[in-house]
Amino acid sequence: MVRVTDLSFYATQSRVTEPGKFAGAIDDMPSSLADIRKAARELVFHYRAGGDYAENGIAADRIAEIDTRYADAMLARLDQLGGLRLTEARKPSQRLLGCCRDFTVLFLTLARQHGVPARARVGFATYLEAGWYVDHVVAEVWDEGEQRWRLVGAELADDHVDPAD
Repeated sequence: MVRVTDLSFYATQSRVTEPGKFAGAIDDMPSSLADIRKAARELVFHYRAGGDYAENGIAADRIAEIDTRYADAMLARLDQLGGLRLTEARKPSQRLLGCCRDFTVLFLTLARQHGVPARARVGFATYLEAGWYVDHVVAEVWDEGEQRWRLVGAELADDHVDPAD
């Protein structure tokens, strides 16, 4: 069992978050949590919450991208879609079609590549749709100053504040 005191475990890539040949591109980007979160948010177009595919220049046959599970494959697909730096703004059609899991996997990949202890959390969110408990995946990062894990919703706007935090 991994203990909270073994933070190096959470700062090390896993099979899911390993960026493969894209590690250098991550190394070249800013390493602040705000920059990492912003970059991760720009890499995915949410298949349900992002809006209409066609209106955003996304072909309906791209729905299969939702099944991309590993960061290296996600980053390879993003490279095919635009070849942009990870920190550059992307049109919706240049983003991976995905869901909260994909925002989280990419956030974890970027954070861990910069040595930030980060982990995924799965649960039910009440802040996405009033009156509903929506299954949701978010990240947590270790806050050294407060000696606790802090919630990071990589897909949520900067001004989103979880009332429970």
